[in-house]
Amino acid sequence: MGNKIMAMSPEQKLAIPLTTIVPEYYSHNPVVRWLFFKRLREAACFIASIKPKVLLDLGCGDGTFIRLLQQNRLLPPGLYAIDYNTNVQNLTRQMPFCNFSRQNLLQTNFADHAFDAIVALDVLEHIQFIEKALTEIKRILKTQKYLITSEPTESILYKTLRFMTKGTFSMETGPGAGKHYYQAREIDIRVTSLGFKKINSKKIPLPYPLD
Repeated sequence: MGNKIMAMSPEQKLAIPLTTIVPEYYSHNPVVRWLFFKRLREAACFIASIKPKVLLDLGCGDGTFIRLLQQNRLLPPGLYAIDYNTNVQNLTRQMPFCNFSRQNLLQTNFADHAFDAIVALDVLEHIQFIEKALTEIKRILKTQKYLITSEPTESILYKTLRFMTKGTFSMETGPGAGKHYYQAREIDIRVTSLGFKKINSKKIPLPYPLD
């Protein structure tokens, strides 16, 4: 009998173990792990260059990016992370140097212009009402400061990597599944239309000899 790949209800998704939110970080395939960690490392390099005093990680999942900052001694004086998963607040015991909280990105409890930098890695494509989310980000981000994002392209390669990791080509079934309402180019258009100015953009290629 073959394995069944079941779709989860919204309530089930909110309570899944944090390590299953992005199973690619724990993939047995080194190419998959390299590709996903490469995104985090690129974001960490940018953090190192701008040296924010107060940083927010949106959709932090199991705190992988926060751990990467810690390992590279890039922790800012003020560090916050939010996710809508009900387990996110348990991360505070593991990483007491970061303020974790369960919040909805569409309406956070942060003060206006609270952050020097906001990181949203593989997050915005999952938000149906993206303009509202971006408006909230703009509210809590200081003027002339930094929003760092990463998004998938939903190319054949990306779907193949998903199949290698999750056993399905679908974005809505399998571990850590979540519908993609937008692709990278669409998000780029919406971000710039709300007044954000693009200062840098980079595609993540596959490692040699797969590029």
